[in-house]
Amino acid sequence: MVTVKVTYTTSLALQTGELWNDLFASIAGQMPLRNLHWRSSTRPAIRTVQQLDIDFIPLSSTQQLTDPLNLFLDSPFLEIYFLACDVRRTFRVTGCQK
Repeated sequence: MVTVKVTYTTSLALQTGELWNDLFASIAGQMPLRNLHWRSSTRPAIRTVQQLDIDFIPLSSTQQLTDPLNLFLDSPFLEIYFLACDVRRTFRVTGCQK
């Protein structure tokens, strides 16, 4: 089975509240992802991934790799920034800059 590494970090406001623990537990409870379907622009057939494990890694714990092969294979595939905003205007001012 394939495991994709995903790094994540959160806004300080989200880290200090109880919401983060509940949110992360909810997201982790949805893993592994199953039955992912997509259509490539170069192939007419629909492609399917039956199961995809996600390994969530805090961004602060990642380290730089120097070997080019390991850099590609061991680097996180995606980085996610979780942000909590009470007002849409706050998101536009602070969140969009991250």
